[in-house]
Amino acid sequence: MYIYGGFMLQHTLEQQDIIKEIQQNQQSAIRCPYDGLKLCSTRLPCKEFLSIVSGARQQINYQTNQKQFYLNMLFSSYFRVYWFPLKNGVYKTKIEINPNTQKLTPFQLIKVVEFIMGSCDEVFVSEFDEKVDLNILTAKEVANCLYVQYVRSAKDFEERQQTYYYGVRRGSLTKVYDKAKQLKLVDKVLTRIESTRKINSNSRQLLFDFIIDKRDDAFKRLVLIDIEKIDKRTLLGRALNKSTILQLKYFKLNGHLKKQLKRHIGYRYPKIDLHQLFKADLDEWLSMDLELRVKIFVRKHYEMFIKSWPSERRTKYNSIKFRQPVTSNVKLPLPSGW
Repeated sequence: MYIYGGFMLQHTLEQQDIIKEIQQNQQSAIRCPYDGLKLCSTRLPCKEFLSIVSGARQQINYQTNQKQFYLNMLFSSYFRVYWFPLKNGVYKTKIEINPNTQKLTPFQLIKVVEFIMGSCDEVFVSEFDEKVDLNILTAKEVANCLYVQYVRSAKDFEERQQTYYYGVRRGSLTKVYDKAKQLKLVDKVLTRIESTRKINSNSRQLLFDFIIDKRDDAFKRLVLIDIEKIDKRTLLGRALNKSTILQLKYFKLNGHLKKQLKRHIGYRYPKIDLHQLFKADLDEWLSMDLELRVKIFVRKHYEMFIKSWPSERRTKYNSIKFRQPVTSNVKLPLPSGW
């Protein structure tokens, strides 16, 4: 088993053009709505990438890492790459990258994957974290009005001032925590709601398709109920007036009160529409590359175009030379009928 890391790897990567672009972004205001991506591929990393990182390889004893599924593991501050599986039924390559932390634009994310894999063909999204940040509600206030559909478990860590968990790690997991405390921001409110989505192997999208997806399903299962609209004198209001997070209160309601809550105006018109907030962040992120869809189309169909183009025409096209520079002042002969 081999590990790639340390100063040698970091120094080598920092000499690459795409990594230099990432470093230039660190002072920018780029915000990506995805706080983490896990990609998988049926191909191994390209030869150029393996040649670049080969000098940072270190051999370790397999017996101390029996839980690992890959022969090669690369750990850098920009991304993680695992390749050459040790067990059957595992993708040949797995990539972990956080486009929000690295402040990547959509096209830069594609370029990073192309740097590792050579191209984005057969690169699928297996898991991702979608997030929204709130600067008007604390983590406790969010937990007191957040309802997550189709969740059977929730953990309240209010006493230790840690993260509120909804769901299980093996499935869909939602987290609410104080991002301002994590970033060491003084006298500021910044609460992050983060939802982990694991995609079934039969439903995984290509990275190209995932990036430009409209994501109409984002945060649809999460509702910030406007508790203030529920009369505390009613049976439902008294049931929800206990000192614990809303999700745990919901578990204790009977069937009639659960239906009454979902029909209430405070549920149908939530305090904050998380879906629209995420969509606004997604649209802003995608707008950073105005020609993104054209670039993706070209990269997605380039190989097919080259293979379908006859070799004799390709040679003739490459041999075309202009006697003078082509500008707006140059008049080219056009076919009849134009």
